[in-house]
Amino acid sequence: MLKRLKKFAGIPLILLMMLLVLFFGFRSGELPAARAALQAVSPLSVLLCVVLFGFYLLFDALSIYSALKRQGFPLPFHRVFLVTLRGQYYYNITPGASGGQPMQIYYLR
Repeated sequence: MLKRLKKFAGIPLILLMMLLVLFFGFRSGELPAARAALQAVSPLSVLLCVVLFGFYLLFDALSIYSALKRQGFPLPFHRVFLVTLRGQYYYNITPGASGGQPMQIYYLR
């Protein structure tokens, strides 16, 4: 029960962080400029970027999965993929992009 509670205790923190990012983003006044820049980009380019980022995540997860499997730590691929997503999240919110890999190690533990 406690383990399950710990799993869901981080969800409000993540939601709070997302709300703070949105709040400061709207407050800065730069979002209208970002919207105008995104409207100038073709939808095909945006789709291509999303697809290529998906491939990046897939290959990153595959590299971690294969390295762990070779070292005798077989984990299900979906768990490794979720760890990859968490690593990307922490990579993007920490200064200097220094938090992604340590958090991936933490979650793999």
